[in-house]
Amino acid sequence: MASPDLEASDAIDQQPDPSIEEDETDAAQAVTSSNYRRGGGPKKKKGFLKKRKQQEKSREKLEVLLKTLKPIPFVPAKALDFSRHEKLLKTLGIWEFLHLEFDQNIRQDLVANLVAYYSPESRCSYVNGSRVNVTRADLARALKLPKKKVIVVAEEEREVLERDESAKFVDEILETWVLLHTDDMWIMPVEVVEWGRDVKEKKLEKLDWAALLWFMVEKELKAGPELGSWKI
Repeated sequence: MASPDLEASDAIDQQPDPSIEEDETDAAQAVTSSNYRRGGGPKKKKGFLKKRKQQEKSREKLEVLLKTLKPIPFVPAKALDFSRHEKLLKTLGIWEFLHLEFDQNIRQDLVANLVAYYSPESRCSYVNGSRVNVTRADLARALKLPKKKVIVVAEEEREVLERDESAKFVDEILETWVLLHTDDMWIMPVEVVEWGRDVKEKKLEKLDWAALLWFMVEKELKAGPELGSWKI
């Protein structure tokens, strides 16, 4: 049986550097075109070297993550009675999200690749050489969350949203399904504070579920390689 270090090494060796081959071609073309167009070569070469440096940093990050990242399958802190609040949850557009069946067998190597090669500028990542779009909109589609930031509600639906019981239940969902209870997360970023205020004021239709989840996902994606255990 191969050692974990050997397996990590193999995974890194097999991971192609996305866009490097294309950049090498572009660099070669830039050098050729510089014979005809002043200033084109050095600029292209500078961009190529910048991307090359970024790829090296990503490979180093991947090497660390393959040894340290330990994804933890998501399990709600406690069971909630969704059926009792079906109308509320469907009005908010989160009924399907709350009934997703999350995979309990997580491929650590795939998650490590996704994190290591994430590029905020390109709004994507690369997993085993394949491009994966990574944005708020893509996350919303994957988790079956509403795309609109503010939903339009009818009068009878508003009556449901303004109940004390509804606000209390949404707060429970935030506590058990959305917010991660880690020390650094409870610095209470502005996004979380605004959510709490909207719930307290019973403005539940203003809650942007995809935005809050994306806020936490991107925070982890941009973190250094000392990620350790991850809840997924």
